[in-house]
Amino acid sequence: MEVDQVKKERQGARVRALSLGLSFLNKVALVCLVLVTGAALLVLSIPEYEKVKKLRADLEIREAEELEVMLEKDRVTRMLKSLKTDPSYLELHARDRLDLYREGESVVRFQRQP
Repeated sequence: MEVDQVKKERQGARVRALSLGLSFLNKVALVCLVLVTGAALLVLSIPEYEKVKKLRADLEIREAEELEVMLEKDRVTRMLKSLKTDPSYLELHARDRLDLYREGESVVRFQRQP
């Protein structure tokens, strides 16, 4: 009986060793799988990151253009309001645009250089 018992113990030890080996291999395989998946996700996200970066730069340009348009709109709105409500501004604007002047006045024009 002792021989059978020793054989069973050896067989149990082999099974435990095999089990430990397989457990270790499973852990290594899991780590490899996680690393490969992470690398794949990283590689796939690089073009998307570049696209987002380009879109952000484009958005910044568009926002600057929008600000310019809003400022111009503000300027024109103020000018229109002044033309409608302030007679002296209307007169000044009309005289400037139409090159009109009153008797005894001299008009001096300066041209801007580019």
